[in-house]
Amino acid sequence: MKQPWWKRGLSYFTDVHIESVDSEVNEGLHVCLSKGRYQLCVENAIYSFADKYDNFWDTFQKMDLTQFENKDVLILGFGLGSIPYMFEKMGVNARFTGIEYDEEVTYLYQKYMGDLIHSNIELVSADAYLFMELNSRKYDMIAMDVFVEDLIPEEFLTEAFMVELKRSLTDDGVLIWNHLYHYEKDRKKADFFFEKKFKKIFKEGSFLQTSGNKMMFNKNIVPSQRN
Repeated sequence: MKQPWWKRGLSYFTDVHIESVDSEVNEGLHVCLSKGRYQLCVENAIYSFADKYDNFWDTFQKMDLTQFENKDVLILGFGLGSIPYMFEKMGVNARFTGIEYDEEVTYLYQKYMGDLIHSNIELVSADAYLFMELNSRKYDMIAMDVFVEDLIPEEFLTEAFMVELKRSLTDDGVLIWNHLYHYEKDRKKADFFFEKKFKKIFKEGSFLQTSGNKMMFNKNIVPSQRN
């Protein structure tokens, strides 16, 4: 859904509120127009922000994203579709499976972004943990972006869940795991998780630090990475 020109223009100076809804999963989902893009946020976190979702945008700019042309990409925590939006903006055509637990988020995606994204998208309303337990497909990329407010639910931080992710990657597949890294408490949690849990399953694991986020990978995928 396109907004009037004056709202788009105003959004470059101040955020323009568009709609708010509540759900059983998220109390206070807010869609606003910011810098000409739709932003989905809750009180303590931004869930989607088109190509201004900097953690993934900065990561994709450092990767050879063309390797995923016509490949299968799984998005856990689909939001408003920032990842396929960025793929399209970078000229890469992939096949997406989006998993979104919150049906109100799906409603907001379909209302505001559904006609702005043209990729092949299979959008599934499901719990990402249960989906991975039942999944039998292999994916060339898995983007893990599941949050409730600013927290990753504990079940997703387990060895069992990471084993399911590993099982669902193709031999050359890439896992991108988004973890907050802004405040000291976030940094401590992310560092502990990466060293003590993530690398236990993904022994060649590496990471890229972006503005406020630690992006973790199952292997080295960009030259500037550390492991």
